[in-house]
Amino acid sequence: MIITRDEYNNALDVIEAYQKQLFQNHSKESTPNNGKTKISDWIEFTRCGVRLKKALEKLEVYNAKEKCYTKIEYIEDVTKTIFLKQKSTGWKSWNEFVHLRGF
Repeated sequence: MIITRDEYNNALDVIEAYQKQLFQNHSKESTPNNGKTKISDWIEFTRCGVRLKKALEKLEVYNAKEKCYTKIEYIEDVTKTIFLKQKSTGWKSWNEFVHLRGF
C-alpha cells in the first residue's frame, strides 16, 4: 500500500493537533510558582494511602523568624527531615512517599 501526499499531510496535522493538546494539558497542570506542584494537585495524591494523605495535608515547619508554624504547600518542598518530624508519620509513610515520587 502506497501512502499519498495527502494522507501524509493529514497524518502530520493529527500529530500537530495531538502535540498542542498535550501542551495545553501540561500548561494547565503546571503552577505559576516556579514550576512547583501543590500537594493537593499532585497526580499521585489520589493513589497514596490514607495515613500518607493525612500527613501530607498537615505538613508544617517552624519558622523561627516569625515564631510560628507555616504549612508546606508544595510537594517539592517536602524533605525527609520535615516529613519525619510530623506527628503520626513514620518510615512506612516516608517509603511510600519516596516510591510514589519516583526517587
